[in-house]
Amino acid sequence: MTILHHLLTSLQSPLLRSRVAPALLLAGVWLTVVSGVDDWAGRALLLGQLGLLLIWQPVVEPQTRLPRPALVALALVGALMFALFGYGLMMLWLALLASLFGSRLLGVHRHLRRFHLLALSLLLTMLWLAIVPKLAGQALPLPLVMTWVLPLGLCVLAAMPVEPVAVRQQAPVDFFYAVLVFLLALAVPLGAVFLSATLRLSYIESLILVLVLTGGGLGLLAWLWNPRAGFAGIGTLFSASMLQLGTPFEHWSGRLTARAASESGAEEFVRGAVEDLLALPGVSGGRWRLGREEGAFGRDDPTKYRADMRVEAFLLTLYLDQPVAPALHVQFQLIATLLHQFYQAKVRERQLADRVYMEAIYETGARLTHDIKNLLQSLKVLVAAGETSHEPARLNALYARQLPEIARRLEATLGKLSAPLQDDPADSRSALSWWEEVRCRYADASVEFLTPGVLPDRVDALLLSAALDNVVQNAQVKGGAAGVKLQISLLAMDGGVACLEAVDNGTPVPADVAKTLFTRPVRSNTGLGVGLYQIAQLARARGGGIELVENREGRVRFRVCCRCEG
Repeated sequence: MTILHHLLTSLQSPLLRSRVAPALLLAGVWLTVVSGVDDWAGRALLLGQLGLLLIWQPVVEPQTRLPRPALVALALVGALMFALFGYGLMMLWLALLASLFGSRLLGVHRHLRRFHLLALSLLLTMLWLAIVPKLAGQALPLPLVMTWVLPLGLCVLAAMPVEPVAVRQQAPVDFFYAVLVFLLALAVPLGAVFLSATLRLSYIESLILVLVLTGGGLGLLAWLWNPRAGFAGIGTLFSASMLQLGTPFEHWSGRLTARAASESGAEEFVRGAVEDLLALPGVSGGRWRLGREEGAFGRDDPTKYRADMRVEAFLLTLYLDQPVAPALHVQFQLIATLLHQFYQAKVRERQLADRVYMEAIYETGARLTHDIKNLLQSLKVLVAAGETSHEPARLNALYARQLPEIARRLEATLGKLSAPLQDDPADSRSALSWWEEVRCRYADASVEFLTPGVLPDRVDALLLSAALDNVVQNAQVKGGAAGVKLQISLLAMDGGVACLEAVDNGTPVPADVAKTLFTRPVRSNTGLGVGLYQIAQLARARGGGIELVENREGRVRFRVCCRCEG
């Protein structure tokens, strides 16, 4: 088993598959041509060539596991070749090998191109100068070529440099070029035999004449395909024919794009898109299944010709009025891929919308929590005032002013729950009335209110109240038992801008926190860490802003500005 495993591993070597196997294959072909087809050695060499072809073949990947029916078919092909071995079979065999090598001349790597070109030349030489003359009953025209030139060519082929090429970068077999090389490999020598018999020429002369005529015909076809001097050529007609075949698919893809822009649901989009497939020529109906969703469209007639396409979990079956050509099946597979990609985009769009909505809910919840903390701070101030005040009349007046305001703010906070995605409405109020109100609210909170100049006309009470509650709470947390002096100022700036400044003599904000204080939530041991972040968002939404003007020991100054018109 170890020897067998080592042998199978060696057969998958890129060097063996790309160089050794084709070189040995050509050497086996040469030995078969030289020894003839009259003994059993030629049959054995032919089976060896078939094995080398299976190792080198560029059609199926080497890691592909062939099913049992394919292995049985290969065995039958080998037995049939062994039984029908002769010059006729050798002619077809060499033409087939020439088509495989010739179809890979369009590779991008020069060493591979040279290798395949030399291999193609050796195969055509053996076919045209040995097999076809033997089959026609003529003597070998140039025997020295078979005994000296071809062995030298095989040595050059084996000595050609090897360029490592990834499997995905190798040139695939082009079916059109393979068929063209196969037909030319057979038509040229057969045409030479025909001219030799009719014009009384030697085989070499007839072969040269056929090659000249074939080259001239191909050159004329190339010129007619893309001529100069302003003519379009037959290449344009071919392109127009191909475009005409693709027009229904283009119309369907246009409707697919329009439907993707109008439909919001992923399943509804798929249902409408498969219904549009009925506009394609020959499509009479079909079925589709995508996860738990499935459906049918058009005439559900499984007895018709069908084409099955699968892209991951998406299965699409189309019923057609005629057999499905390979090119049409490729187009249908592209349609299924487009449908699946658009469906995945719709699913991601829905997930993104749900995520945005949930993030808005979470952000609103955090904002409401912060508002409630501010309201609780105001209530604590009133409770502290009630515990320390010995003047019932003054206390009643304080409660009469503050409790309605707290109730109003609590009502506005709870109202945000009904519309979490909406921004807070502006709360334009008289600056003088709001300033007197907050002074009374924090009369017993060790806060000093300053009026360095003329007060502004109006302020955004919601923004400035939230900012004031936040800085007062932060100052109290920062001061602890020692206490921190906090000064609040209301300034009128140019352009109708009102600014609220808060200065405390506590410790400065850490440098790493100050960098992101207003751009994202920060870590906090006493709160949520979102207070100043939410105030900054609210200020930017109102056309204002918040900044840390000073940040040093004994002087920390915040400034919140807003623009509020009457």
